[in-house]
Amino acid sequence: MKRLTSILKKEKTNPPTISRRTQLKPGEVWQNQTPTSLHEQAPSSTSNDLRAPLDEIVDEKYQKYQQLKILEKEEQRIVDEKKKIQDKKKKIEEYKKKVEEYKKKIQEEEMMVQEDEKNVILAKKKLEDEKKRSLKMKKSEAD
Repeated sequence: MKRLTSILKKEKTNPPTISRRTQLKPGEVWQNQTPTSLHEQAPSSTSNDLRAPLDEIVDEKYQKYQQLKILEKEEQRIVDEKKKIQDKKKKIEEYKKKVEEYKKKIQEEEMMVQEDEKNVILAKKKLEDEKKRSLKMKKSEAD
């Protein structure tokens, strides 16, 4: 670290920071780059000539990478939404089946109630007939 700061002091430039790269706007070129190792250093006349296009390429690639990440997130969101829709459709189908089952049960119950009503009516008629018969028998016995 001391060596790097001494090299930077000799060149009188600021060290590149990651936050500076992330703050770049589209088309903006990252300036004041300092090579971090000796093998990256190029002669100063060609260094500036090569650095600008290289920085532009890096910036373009980084922007494309960010766009790709955004697209991937959007695609995942769409996939998640489709899954939610499918789940909702399945629940709706299950509810429809339950409703049909309840309708059948209600119809069966209604039929049973109707049968019970008929049985009650028949039982009343039988009871009335028996009462009439017993009254007739009592009258005939009384005569």
